[in-house]
Amino acid sequence: MNITHDGNAPFTGVIRIPLATNPLSLNKSRHWRTEAKLKKQWRTFAKLSAYRYPELAAVDVTLTWFTTIDRTRDEDNMALLLKCLCDGLVDAGVVADDDPKHMGKKCRIERAPEGTTKAYMELSLVSRPYAVQP
Repeated sequence: MNITHDGNAPFTGVIRIPLATNPLSLNKSRHWRTEAKLKKQWRTFAKLSAYRYPELAAVDVTLTWFTTIDRTRDEDNMALLLKCLCDGLVDAGVVADDDPKHMGKKCRIERAPEGTTKAYMELSLVSRPYAVQP
């Protein structure tokens, strides 16, 4: 079932990602074949999760990692995972391209809500009524 969107009101959507840690950290060195499999896996996950979303002119995407342990972490290390997830949104037809004209991207790390026992991630989408002009 697809969700329809009339283009007037902002569209928001959230994809919950069952990850307690970042599988594609930029700090880890992996064999290229292993990394390619992980990239494909998370791109496909986003594609399948976003099929129900409408086609949007432009979207702002935020990958938030909700952690249960207070520790200093680098949000930039989530960039590779965010890239794969954004490619999946394009594959699903949510937005035409993942270039800056059509998609704003951001990573955040926050403390999980009180009572949460396991870390997780969420990919949030908020539509923009227009694509940024070059």
